[in-house]
Amino acid sequence: MSDESKLSAPPKVLTIQAFFNSVPLEWQPPDPESPRGRILNAARILFAEHGLAATSTRMVAEAAAVNLAMIHYYFGSKEQLYEQILAREFITMMRSMSKLIEPTMPPDQIILGLPLRVMAVLQKNPLWITLLRHEVANGCTHLTHALKSLGGFGPLGLRQVFEHTYKAAITQGTLHDLPAK
Repeated sequence: MSDESKLSAPPKVLTIQAFFNSVPLEWQPPDPESPRGRILNAARILFAEHGLAATSTRMVAEAAAVNLAMIHYYFGSKEQLYEQILAREFITMMRSMSKLIEPTMPPDQIILGLPLRVMAVLQKNPLWITLLRHEVANGCTHLTHALKSLGGFGPLGLRQVFEHTYKAAITQGTLHDLPAK
């Protein structure tokens, strides 16, 4: 699946809620009872428990109660499955964080409260912390590729949303325009 070509342009939205409402269907969570949904759920748990290297596609197939060939049919390889997990978990994590941002919240409160919201979401989801810890320990190669595959629906699009929010706070005079350095 070539998600990079489908998702290269960032969406033209200005709020974090609108940003996540615009995520394409292929990145929406599948039916958890479908073979694809069972594979993704089993894989995310196994990758968090054992890491990429120690998790086999056979382990995932057994945990998901599917034929091993279905993993290759839906995802291609173990690495592609892992990157799908990372990309989907990123979207889910950011959606959870966006629920902590009220639509009427002033732009400066959105920006200044961002680190605390990220930490709150991570504390409630230890699986994400474990997945991130495994990925950081192995150089973040797969996470980088997974986030790139999201195109404008990943960090690049979020950057635009937060940059717009930051500029709105500057315009309102509630934050200072500071140089990037």
